[in-house]
Amino acid sequence: MAQPELSLALAIYENKGAHALLLGSGLSSAAGILTGGAISLDFIRRACLLTGDDPGGDPGAWFEAQFGKPASYSNVLEAFDPSQGGRSGLLRSYFEATQEDREAGRKVPTEAHHAIAALIAKGYVRVVVTTNFDSLLEQALDAASVPHQVIASPDDAAGARPFMLAHCTVVKVNGDYRDTRIKNTDEELGVYDPRMERVILKVLDDFGLVVCGWSADSDVALVKLVREHQSRLFATYWTHRRSPIGIAAELIEARRAQLLKIDDANSFFRQIEEHTTALERTLGQQTLDARAVFESVKRYVAEDRHRVQLEDLLIRLTRELIGALPNHDYPGNTHGVTPGQVKERLAIYEAASERVRAAMVAGCFWGGEQHRRIWANVVTQLATLPGEEHGYTTRPDRRLYPALLAMYSGGIAAVASHRYDHLAAVLVQPRARAVIGGNVATVPALLDVYPGNVLNERENSTLSEISPSYGPFNYYLRDTLLPSFSSLFIREHEYDLWFDRFEYLAMLVHGRLSKELTGHLWAPRGKLMLKGLRGKSDRDRLIGELLNEARSEGSAWGAVRAGLFSGVAEFEQLVQKTEPWANNI
Repeated sequence: MAQPELSLALAIYENKGAHALLLGSGLSSAAGILTGGAISLDFIRRACLLTGDDPGGDPGAWFEAQFGKPASYSNVLEAFDPSQGGRSGLLRSYFEATQEDREAGRKVPTEAHHAIAALIAKGYVRVVVTTNFDSLLEQALDAASVPHQVIASPDDAAGARPFMLAHCTVVKVNGDYRDTRIKNTDEELGVYDPRMERVILKVLDDFGLVVCGWSADSDVALVKLVREHQSRLFATYWTHRRSPIGIAAELIEARRAQLLKIDDANSFFRQIEEHTTALERTLGQQTLDARAVFESVKRYVAEDRHRVQLEDLLIRLTRELIGALPNHDYPGNTHGVTPGQVKERLAIYEAASERVRAAMVAGCFWGGEQHRRIWANVVTQLATLPGEEHGYTTRPDRRLYPALLAMYSGGIAAVASHRYDHLAAVLVQPRARAVIGGNVATVPALLDVYPGNVLNERENSTLSEISPSYGPFNYYLRDTLLPSFSSLFIREHEYDLWFDRFEYLAMLVHGRLSKELTGHLWAPRGKLMLKGLRGKSDRDRLIGELLNEARSEGSAWGAVRAGLFSGVAEFEQLVQKTEPWANNI
């Protein structure tokens, strides 16, 4: 599937129930239900049959000549029956299927309606907002035995259950054709009852949107709300068959929506439903496999006779992960990027790398000296991406994210088990290609694989909008990797100590390696350094523990023997030189 559809399918899969659908008349027209314009012309023809007038070949022109205004849907309905109750009766025949309609497949739920019902049944969609009067979606939900509530009037809005307590909510912003309070005219479409408006705002503020079949031409009040309100967490996806114009184009730009070119609503929703089903089989199975991988690696490292199976497993998992990566994924110009878009993009790599991360955690925690080469090879393969053999690609590059996750997973596990040799296996031994002094060179992967080379500053800064606990990428990494270590700690505070110790040692090793290669001491700061004065006590405690450990063990200290530092003196110098890097916020 195309890249935008991959992003949408994964976003829906990874953020179950976080995206609402906004459906317009394009979805109903595929079922043979006339659009507003077509209904207007048919109204004119029916009226002429009753009066004996001849509208000729252009009923619209006849209407304009007779009434002195364009034959818009709103004007025609007002002209022939100004009452809402009367219009409801007139409209019934356009929405209710006769036996002949059913036999012909008209005015019955389409493939799109049934696919949407399937997505709702699985919990991927919880809320649908529609401008349509028909009941086709409700019929599809009934056919799939999916419980749902319908909000089609202010009274419905006042008595509705909260979205998160209802399996599904269908919000019919313009009403239901069976209700006399339906909205047809420009005046009616220009404003919502406050109770209905609160429901719409709740959707726009809390959910991402997938827009399909909505031209935005007539729904004045809805357009205003969609333009002014948007979820901070989740993106907008706007499907189109032809290039959007007019108000739709303005809304797409205002919401920085991702455009998805589709053939029709039926094939689009069928494909999304099929893709999420496939993701359940692959990524869902991959989640199960991640646990199985974790246990398998534990067994393999326990006995040296399993070393071949262990290496074969890691080679296969790494190869499959690399094969899933796109050819390029550079952040580029991300002005206006939303936190939801960043998170959705990262989630693609997080899901794809889950099994490799599980293997690195288990291996670097329980593995022996004879396994170090395996962990180093995993990071090397992920850090040396296809296409870089003959040159150097642009940085930042989100394709480096799996390498970063593997390095962090193995490194934190090594710190947790006090295995400095395994820490060196993921920080010092892996190789990559990087620009050093203006030239492309093969260097320790640590110099190329760090948070700033995965996300640019703009994307990094948006993560703080997702949660107050997020700030720079390091905070996001801490939360993302936490579940992988849940079986290794009793209290979460232990994991935080491992994470901070790993990042601090990685910073010092990065600084040492960069000094050796360029003569300049530089390294990306970890979460503990970025806390500034707020983290001073935690930083002092960590540094004190490491200094005491190094000084008491001297040249026998594991970090020295593993090659992380040439000696205790060098370690102490690096600590002293990097302490001013703490950002005093």
